[in-house]
Amino acid sequence: MTSFSLLTKQSFRWILAVLLGTIFADVIAYFLIDSPIIMNFFKITTEKNWPTLVSTLQLILSGSMLYALYKESLRSNVEVLICRYWRILAFIFFILAFDEWFTIHDLLGHAFSNHMGTLGTMFGWTLLYMIIMVVFFIWSLRFLIYLPFKTAIGMVVSGSIFLIGAIGFELLNTEEFKQGLG
Repeated sequence: MTSFSLLTKQSFRWILAVLLGTIFADVIAYFLIDSPIIMNFFKITTEKNWPTLVSTLQLILSGSMLYALYKESLRSNVEVLICRYWRILAFIFFILAFDEWFTIHDLLGHAFSNHMGTLGTMFGWTLLYMIIMVVFFIWSLRFLIYLPFKTAIGMVVSGSIFLIGAIGFELLNTEEFKQGLG
């Protein structure tokens, strides 16, 4: 599909360098710098900062690329159901971008976790998202089976890395979860 040419190797390297630079700046800020201004600017565990902006833009870029794949699939006479998967994935990434910047997950997750007792206290908003991710994975199985094997594996690995970052590191940052592990 020609839609993959939307992101050249050079632009991919630039995006990767910005993301890795942000992570490096976060580590340096966390361990070496005591300035509250710099800490708030780079600290990943806070919201409305540089890493949140980069993450939001990355999700918007991903959603845009998925929408381009949807449009290309329509032009290429790909099965209609598969075209819909691309469109729904694009929509999901746009929702994730909105959620990343406006932290809707905190509001919804807090309301949800209040009704889940100890599990809700330990997992917070991540409990709701873990349930959604299981449903999403089951829903996407037909789509993954349709894709070429290497592409499907790449999407599963990418999704796993995203979940480890989004949910895993959030869990490692909560006192309740740390106490549950200890």
